[in-house]
Amino acid sequence: MDWQSLLTTAYGLAGAVGIAAYLPQFWALWKDNTGSRNVPLSTWILWGLQTITYVLYAVFVNRDPMFIGIMLATLVATHACLWMLIYNRYFRPVPHNRRANDPKPTPLINDRY
Repeated sequence: MDWQSLLTTAYGLAGAVGIAAYLPQFWALWKDNTGSRNVPLSTWILWGLQTITYVLYAVFVNRDPMFIGIMLATLVATHACLWMLIYNRYFRPVPHNRRANDPKPTPLINDRY
């Protein structure tokens, strides 16, 4: 196996591992019942826009099937987390059966003023 084949294989594996790294974040968002107030929405929006750019670059400039596949999978993983965060923040009902010693959720900025 020459060094280019080895590097190509490593690139594919690194992409798969990177995509798998989104699973714990998605699982944490899935289980979150606090409205995900401690997760920065602006960061996830930026990452979502980045992955759209990466996919467009992969499809129209690079045209490498492995790169396109990895970028598409990254887009799906990033946007799954982003949409789960948006759902938690704006649409998911927050339970009101907290224990007395649980910290209160952080109020929205509009609720503070």
